[in-house]
Amino acid sequence: MMEEECQKPNLSVVHALSILGSFHSSQGDQSLGYMYFGMSARMSQALGLNIDCSAWVQAGFISEHDRLDRNWAHWTTFCQDICWSLYVGHDFCVPLPSDHKPIPVPFVDSEFDQMPWHYPSSNNAPQPNYLSKTFAASCELLMIARRIMDVVNGLNSGNMRQVVNDELISDIDLQLNTWKSSLSPDVDMTLKSRPTATPHRLMLHAAYWWLFVLLHRPFYHRKLRHSSDREIDHVKV
Repeated sequence: MMEEECQKPNLSVVHALSILGSFHSSQGDQSLGYMYFGMSARMSQALGLNIDCSAWVQAGFISEHDRLDRNWAHWTTFCQDICWSLYVGHDFCVPLPSDHKPIPVPFVDSEFDQMPWHYPSSNNAPQPNYLSKTFAASCELLMIARRIMDVVNGLNSGNMRQVVNDELISDIDLQLNTWKSSLSPDVDMTLKSRPTATPHRLMLHAAYWWLFVLLHRPFYHRKLRHSSDREIDHVKV
């Protein structure tokens, strides 16, 4: 059955393999889960999801709806790839969008976001789900995560250690803080909104602080340099 699906793949196959990988991971079969997600990532490349297909719409080969579905599938796979890499400590499978091959971050569907989210046992009133707005913010955050992983993974290389400096860490730290401060009130989380925050909103902010820790953790035990050079106090940050 799986071989038949993979011989003539579509977007559903990409998502199905990814979900299958997550299932096996949740059962403790990390290697098997990672294998299935790798198949999903390769299938997305086979379908050309990392290519901007706007020209195909103009030429009449696919519809605008198909283009949006492809973009959503690409960014879903991209985000899953980064989460898997952070989880298992391996390299990325999906390439980062480049300036000459940009894939737009999924658009925010305001109508869809207004559909109510309700969890009866929470005793909270129904509220807008803001799923698409949260997903768009997740994509932007995980693009920053790619830079963090490149730095952290490169610390085992002697050459990379010479390149990593406070200016680089400061630049990524600034990106993280800019991302956080730019969040709309619908996605941001405050002391007031925390008790009623949706699960995906909580996960987004948990990911933000997770990345913040990953960025600064390798430098906690560095000795202070007695010089006039600017240095980040990672513990106080």
